[in-house]
Amino acid sequence: MFLAGRGLAAQNRFPKPDFESGYTYPDHSYPVPNEALWTTLDILLLVVMMSIVAWAVIKKRQRKPIV
Repeated sequence: MFLAGRGLAAQNRFPKPDFESGYTYPDHSYPVPNEALWTTLDILLLVVMMSIVAWAVIKKRQRKPIV
């Protein structure tokens, strides 16, 4: 509790600078990832890995490929 309180107090130790020249902070923009691509890739990888495990269990009857 003591260490958590000190960390929170240290965050606002220095105030933001006060610019008198009319400076405005720029807006941050981040590129949006292509979620459809990552979802498809995740599902494809899941199917491939489950197929390898099923093959190792049913056909090879070995634990080494599963691990």
